[in-house]
Amino acid sequence: MAHSPRRETPPHATKKPQEKPQATEATPNTTDMGVQVNEKSDTLDTNGFSFRQWLEDNEAKKVLEKIEKKHLSLTWRHLSVTGVDSRTVLGHDVLSCANPVELISNARGSVNDITILHDLTLISNARGSVNDITILHDLTGQVKAGEMMLVLGRPGSGCTSFLKTIANKRHSFKSVTGDVFYGNMSAEEADKYRGAILYNSEDDIHFPTLTVAQTLGFAVKNRVSRQTREKSAGVEKYREEMLHVIPEALGISHAKGTLVGNEFVRGVSGGERKRVSIGEVMAAQGAITCWDNATRGLDASTALEFAQTCRALVDKTKAVAVVTLYQAGNGIFDLFDKVLVLDEGRQIYYGPANMAKAYFENLGFICPQGANVADFLTSSTVETERRFKAGYEHSAPKTSQELEMAYRNSDIARQMEADIIPLAELEQETTTARKALEDDQPNHKSPLQGSYTIGFGHQILACVQRDIQVMLGDKASFGMQQIAALIQSLCSGRSLFYNLPDSSAGIFARSGAIFYPLVFYNLSAMAEVTATFFGRPILNRHRDFSFYRPSAFVIAKMITDIPNIILQVSIFAIVYYFLIGLQMDAGKFFTFWVITMISALMLTSLYRLIGCMFSSFDDAAKISGFYSMVMMVYGGFFIPFQTMHVWFRWIWYINPCAYVYEALLANEYSGLVLECAGAELIPNGDGYSEAQNRACTIPGATADGIQIIGEDYLQTAFSYSPAHIWRNFGICIAWWLAFTACTAIAMEKANTNSS
Repeated sequence: MAHSPRRETPPHATKKPQEKPQATEATPNTTDMGVQVNEKSDTLDTNGFSFRQWLEDNEAKKVLEKIEKKHLSLTWRHLSVTGVDSRTVLGHDVLSCANPVELISNARGSVNDITILHDLTLISNARGSVNDITILHDLTGQVKAGEMMLVLGRPGSGCTSFLKTIANKRHSFKSVTGDVFYGNMSAEEADKYRGAILYNSEDDIHFPTLTVAQTLGFAVKNRVSRQTREKSAGVEKYREEMLHVIPEALGISHAKGTLVGNEFVRGVSGGERKRVSIGEVMAAQGAITCWDNATRGLDASTALEFAQTCRALVDKTKAVAVVTLYQAGNGIFDLFDKVLVLDEGRQIYYGPANMAKAYFENLGFICPQGANVADFLTSSTVETERRFKAGYEHSAPKTSQELEMAYRNSDIARQMEADIIPLAELEQETTTARKALEDDQPNHKSPLQGSYTIGFGHQILACVQRDIQVMLGDKASFGMQQIAALIQSLCSGRSLFYNLPDSSAGIFARSGAIFYPLVFYNLSAMAEVTATFFGRPILNRHRDFSFYRPSAFVIAKMITDIPNIILQVSIFAIVYYFLIGLQMDAGKFFTFWVITMISALMLTSLYRLIGCMFSSFDDAAKISGFYSMVMMVYGGFFIPFQTMHVWFRWIWYINPCAYVYEALLANEYSGLVLECAGAELIPNGDGYSEAQNRACTIPGATADGIQIIGEDYLQTAFSYSPAHIWRNFGICIAWWLAFTACTAIAMEKANTNSS
């Protein structure tokens, strides 16, 4: 695509940088992504959709409805970032895995934040030293509202770290010094308005079993502002309009009904999936957007169209866009106002994009004929790729330190420093943006509202609907869960505990048969640890976009667990209960069913809590495995309550499975009378059939040794009581709600800035 050339200014010039460029073309008027690249023609193309025209109409509509605009300039001063060198990170050994200080430090959050344990952490790190590495060195600059800046640098130069830092996602770094201002808001103040500052990562993170329309529709629905709800035609009309505009603008309207997919689920192509990620950012309507290698997976023409879409969005909404690209043709490069070039975390150029080429040429570098300017700027930092003019082989700066010093001593550096708007002059801009962001929020805000534009209840409802769509989109996995429950009930009911005898010969097997559902659903629920880790990147992304609170997501998961587990338990219980021959009583069957169901819900919430408490899957897996073993051993079957050592008996009281087992066992044995026969009846044999004064070795037997009373057996052998059935049921519900509440709190407290 041909673009009008831009006049280059020598680096020693003192005039202000040129205004942002506008790419022009004679034909066509619109691209495949719906962007009108010829601004002189503002009418809709009869053959396509004009995103630029729609933006103009939408902005005019906001003016008529007196909707405040969210304009924020982005400023960073003396920004330095320090991290931990991955080459010096120590591996775990047996002692470190058993060290409680390290276990705490590996949980969500850092133990360094806890003053009491700080010194202990230093001791635990005495096994070796961890070296720090400076990722970014003293960067200063500003991107004004309505400007685009391109960040260039070879891999490892700090481009992604720079974007994360200015996007207020600092948790993955050891320390950040210097200041970043959003308008004149500090990073701490701006965190209250998280949805206005967006970071789109290089990876495409979506639910693979949702369609493109469902993914974008969820994003649009969760970012509907109060002003749109009150002053426009309503949520549904707005959602329908945006579901038309965003896919048309990105050229994926043909794929709205196709699954997003991933490496394992067949769906849209990689380029289309990248455009879905872009669409989510557009739906979030941020004032500042940071794009990390947003054109990865896109072909050259589609990458150019993305840049033109971004240019149109910035021009019409006065947003800020900071973009890192590893491959940027001249057509893309010409669309940016400013460019920042990094080398080993050092700022070797920050200035107008149309002056960058001349600046590096004046340093002595050669830009090959017809080469991309962006490639030329990046190659100047690569020893094997850069070329020098004759006579500059020794005098031209070569190291990152020399290049940084050359830039700091240049006229462009002084000019760009003088061009930075003082924070005091950004007060009005920030006040207006704050008002606009607050106007986006509901009138009746709850303490959980924060930067979210829809109420907490609506967030839960949206997440429930989304989870149902995810479940129905993966019908194979959903069906396999039900089939697995059926197979387990058939195998265990037919092979292990089939048709238990109503005598003392089956009393131990009966207790084991009642314990088995607890074991099965405990092992099934452990998969939730893995599911929690797989879903965490999506949760972090959506939280950063202010789609919903993590607590809303947790509550929605709790709600959607119910129908799935009811179906699984119903299939399992109907087959298993009658195969093993438990009491043929409707009340007892439904009691068995409801207690098994609540135990499955409780265990699912428990392992979800364990999954969200740790930042490392390895740690979560170790804890879940250990806790599962403890729960089973001290559940009351392997070691009955009264035979537990006194100093370990407290484990029973904090073991959720113990209450479930007592309730299930009491439900079965209450009202049950078994015949004492075989080896349990003393004396026994053919010659003793009419003998008197016989005794039964099973606890709870009658005085004549002929029968075993179920209630007496429970009390004598287990110290259980049928009166505890519904008490324990209530305790299990309390455990379920407590695990869910703790998961919600852990999710809220967890700092997801590292995503």
